[in-house]
Amino acid sequence: MKTKELWTYTIDKPNEPNSNLTNQVFACAFLKDGDVVVAAVGNALLLFDTQKSEMLRPPLRGQHKDTITCLAASKDGNKMVTGSTDKTVIVWGFNITRGEKMLDAEKWFSHSEAIQCVAISPLMYQIFTGSNQEYSLWIPGMSNIERQKYKEKIICAAWSADGQYVSFGTLSGMIVITDRQAHQLKEIQTQKGGPVWCMEWTPITSEYQQSQLTVGVWMNSLYQFDCNGQQIGARTELPFDPLHINYQYNGEYMAIAGNNNKINLYTREGGFLMEACSLNDWVWCSKIKPKSTLIVCGTNDGDIVVQELLSENVTALYDDKFVQREQLTDAIILSMISNQKARIKCKELVKRVAIFKEKVAILCGIKVLIYTCVIKGEDFMKYKQFKKFQKRVDCEHFQLASSNVLIGAGQKLIAFNFNGDMDKTWSFESPITVVTCQGGAPKRELVLVGLENGGVYKIFLDNSFPIQIHKVNTPIKYLTMSQTKRKLALIDGNQNLQVLDTISKEILFGEMSVEGVAFNQEFEDLIAYSGKGLLFFKCITFPALNQKITGNVIGFKGCKLFLQNNNQVQTIDIQQTANMQRYLEKKDFQNALKIACLGVTEQDIRALGIEALIAGEFEIARRCFLRNKDYQFIDLLLKYEKKNMDAQALNELNAEALAYQGRFMDAGNLLIKVGQADRAVQLFKELRRWDDAINFAKKGDVAYRAVTSGGRTGTGVRAPTSQGRTGTGRGQAVMPQPQDIAPPKIEMNMLLREQAEWTKESGDWKAAADLFVTCGEFKKAIELYGQNKYLEGLINVCRMLDRQENSDNIVLCANYFKKLKHHGGAKEAYLKLNDLKNLMTLHVEFQKWQEAFQIGRSNKELLEIAKVPYADYLLLNDRYEDALKAYKSAGRFDITMKMTKDMAKNCIEEQRYHDASQYLWNLAIDCLSQIQDYQNPSGDDVKAITQYKDYSDLADVYYAYQKIHSFICEPFQPLSGESYFLQIMNSARFIISKWKSVYQGIKMSYVYYALAKCAVQLACFKTARICYEKLNQFKIPAEWSEEIDLQSLLVRSKPYTDDESKLPLCMRCQTYNAIINVNEKLQFCNACLHPLFCSFISFQTLPLVEFKVDNTLQRDDVQRLLNSEKVFVNKRPGQLFQDKVNEIIQQQQTSQDQYLVVELDEAAVQSLSPEEVLIVDYRQYCSTIDVKYYKNMVGEQPIHVCPDCGRFFYVDEHEFEYVQKRCCPFCRISDKKIPQKDVFDI
Repeated sequence: MKTKELWTYTIDKPNEPNSNLTNQVFACAFLKDGDVVVAAVGNALLLFDTQKSEMLRPPLRGQHKDTITCLAASKDGNKMVTGSTDKTVIVWGFNITRGEKMLDAEKWFSHSEAIQCVAISPLMYQIFTGSNQEYSLWIPGMSNIERQKYKEKIICAAWSADGQYVSFGTLSGMIVITDRQAHQLKEIQTQKGGPVWCMEWTPITSEYQQSQLTVGVWMNSLYQFDCNGQQIGARTELPFDPLHINYQYNGEYMAIAGNNNKINLYTREGGFLMEACSLNDWVWCSKIKPKSTLIVCGTNDGDIVVQELLSENVTALYDDKFVQREQLTDAIILSMISNQKARIKCKELVKRVAIFKEKVAILCGIKVLIYTCVIKGEDFMKYKQFKKFQKRVDCEHFQLASSNVLIGAGQKLIAFNFNGDMDKTWSFESPITVVTCQGGAPKRELVLVGLENGGVYKIFLDNSFPIQIHKVNTPIKYLTMSQTKRKLALIDGNQNLQVLDTISKEILFGEMSVEGVAFNQEFEDLIAYSGKGLLFFKCITFPALNQKITGNVIGFKGCKLFLQNNNQVQTIDIQQTANMQRYLEKKDFQNALKIACLGVTEQDIRALGIEALIAGEFEIARRCFLRNKDYQFIDLLLKYEKKNMDAQALNELNAEALAYQGRFMDAGNLLIKVGQADRAVQLFKELRRWDDAINFAKKGDVAYRAVTSGGRTGTGVRAPTSQGRTGTGRGQAVMPQPQDIAPPKIEMNMLLREQAEWTKESGDWKAAADLFVTCGEFKKAIELYGQNKYLEGLINVCRMLDRQENSDNIVLCANYFKKLKHHGGAKEAYLKLNDLKNLMTLHVEFQKWQEAFQIGRSNKELLEIAKVPYADYLLLNDRYEDALKAYKSAGRFDITMKMTKDMAKNCIEEQRYHDASQYLWNLAIDCLSQIQDYQNPSGDDVKAITQYKDYSDLADVYYAYQKIHSFICEPFQPLSGESYFLQIMNSARFIISKWKSVYQGIKMSYVYYALAKCAVQLACFKTARICYEKLNQFKIPAEWSEEIDLQSLLVRSKPYTDDESKLPLCMRCQTYNAIINVNEKLQFCNACLHPLFCSFISFQTLPLVEFKVDNTLQRDDVQRLLNSEKVFVNKRPGQLFQDKVNEIIQQQQTSQDQYLVVELDEAAVQSLSPEEVLIVDYRQYCSTIDVKYYKNMVGEQPIHVCPDCGRFFYVDEHEFEYVQKRCCPFCRISDKKIPQKDVFDI
């Protein structure tokens, strides 16, 4: 490492004898990324161009009144701070575009004493200023800057690289570390005392994550501390007093200026490296340019000097191991192929390096260190020192052998053993310019020496006599030899390359403008050289090939070429395909194989093997195929290596070689040409190239017919003949005789089947299915289409199938259509088969009800298939009424009853009691419909009759409770007045009369409460009193309690009677009945036990009397008699019926309270008017049930009976309700005279 002075600027001493100003340069720095040098001289600032000594502007004076003692620049070079003995600090802004105003004062600050030091944080413009026993930490722009006192005089300061710490030193040797808020963290007293004159923090790098403080003390001392104030290592003794310390930008080394008039370079740890420059007086300050090797310094006698450090490349290469100097004190060993790395830390300046096999030699000062590799990992190596010796010699050339270190200087080359003893010395007639160790036997290695006079010598380490092997007219720059030492390459001082044969001394070739050269270590006829940005590589016997590169050739091993560009090295791969092809053109298979082994693609190796195979060079071919692991070619070679190569074998070899190369069409055409069409077809079958197999099958058939026909056929294909080439040379096709050509054995349909099977196995099911269709394998095609859900293919196959021959396949298609939810396809298939039953099942499965019922209209048996599924469908779609009808039509009473029960239960839970009544009546009808013999029941009939009666009563109760619930719960009533209260009272009485047990959803407290309220309104105080007493037995709502208590008291003040007009009247015995009594048997007359019937709208007692007719009379007979002409003799109309009633009442008085029905004979029936007779006929539901007859005793009040449910209504009330709802108020069945739509008519 050397230094070169760029420029020096000298400042003369001031002429004024009384002035305090001097020409001493106390401070300097770089601005604007190092392009500008600023120096403080006296009270002036001088700015220079870094590359030359020209001032950028006149000296800047006037801002400071006295000598500028310190100066610091920001990291970006745009700010600068200066301090002076005039007690002021100035912050400067730098902008080179402003001309003479490029340096502008922006901020002033003062201390009470002269300023001794300033420092700027690398992260922000935070400034530290130190004075006599006073310091400040501040930022430009702060209004109030606090000055802090310290017990001693502060003379230097520095910021850490991360800007977190600032340190300062004092005149008494004290070092103080604070954080950026000026909180003192550590005080350190140096060992020997003395002023702490300078300090600097180390830069932070990837290797060194913590900044360390380096301190120079005016006692020839250097200290290092961490950020916590702990000393690192021992004190370093310097041969001078340090005046200034500055680190190179990445901390590789530091420059220390001192009172020895020099700037010396030291390692990061404090080890001496070299002397950078020597001047005439003390060096007060020095700065290293950022990211550069320039150093500016200022001296005591007024010199401003800019020096450049020149670092030479210290490298060495042996085989694929490259060693170079890094960070001046380290040696890096790198494997250029495997990228293994090792670092050797020497802690001294590395002057020279050398490498030989597993050993590395390093020259540090006067020491020679020898290391050997002890560990090799996947990406690292470890070297261990095993020898060291000291020799104070001048060294220009440094080489390493197995047992010696070669040191060359001037005209001498000396070999030292590893103990430092001199083994041999060689002297030459001219200064040595090149020394290279070329290897050889241990302790007998061959060394090449190049001289300044152009001489080239070789020496052996066990021989004291050098041997001249060549001579040129210019100095030798570089020497190298091939692996066998038969060829020598040299580069002379004019950058001319010569390659010569060392035995014949013949110059093999030459080249100009060459800067680097290397023989390939594995193929000596291959050489690479570089120059002027181009890389050349050539075989000695062929022209050179070139390409553009950056760097120079330093090594060449196999296909790896090693290049060096300044300090950077790289490895590139060189393909040798072009040179291999050149050897192949000359049929030089041996050299072609050698150069191919250096680095070509697998395809190139295979091509070489195939060429050798065809040429009969089986050994060369075997090595190529083994290298590539081309086992199929090896099998081919073994197959034909020991075979008698007759015409047929030669043709087969040529065809198989073509096929193995992928030239299948050529192979097939060759086989057709020599009459082996079956083998051509088999070839393409194995390749699964079915179209080609079919084409070659056709070609083979045509060729065979051409041969058998004796020449050209109508197809335009000429038959192969034996004319032409008939030899058996390798690579030649031999034509067979026509009689030797066998007919092709390939059947086209079978070929299609094989293609389809293979296509299926390979996963292309569609193509396979299409092929199966082509060759008539419909079942396999259908299965493939179906399994892969390809409807279009299924439809096409189904349409092309004939019903007579392929009915099973059509059924299979229909099944896949059903599985794939394709109704149209399955329908088409069943229609094609005329299978209506499966078609109906299909419509049902796909819920195509319209089409299903269309079939059902013409075939009632098939309609039964759809009924239950359609009912299920209606149920799922919340069409409960239609679903019930459908289930009933299908005869599924179990389902209808369960549904009706569930629906009734839901209605009760939702307080829709009228709807619940309807469903319960439907249940009663369902039970009635299941009775076989109503008159003489047994078994299930008894149970059905009981259920019928229970459900009928429940329907009546819930129907009436709807009115009670509305009266209690609804805030607004639809009606009002006496008639409404009477209706509610009758409804409540009706419920009580029907009450048998606890019913879901019915609250009897509501019933009695409603009855009580209405009774009070209707002056039925007896009934009200009984109801209020009953309410005490129930749990009533809290809001009713007060009202009930009050009404109970009030009603006691009323007469204990009911209004007679509101009492139910029995029309048979003309007896008034109580509205309510204790026994609650209200549905019968208290006197005659005749049932009391009511209207199912107002629940008012109806003037009806039940009667029965003679057993000999049927309903039709009764109807006929009623409609017959009336003849009354001595009796008015109705008198005969009244006589029968009176007669029954008299009989009942003697029958111990047993109810007897009025029985009429034919004459009595004939005396009745049809308008006054009401008939309840349930035989539409149960054919064995009796018809019941009733007479309206008050003809002026016409009564209507519902023919479906048998409930009675006043005609006026019924007509009003029917107009509104168009159905019976109770059962909600419409007039059957209006045509009703069938549930299956959609």
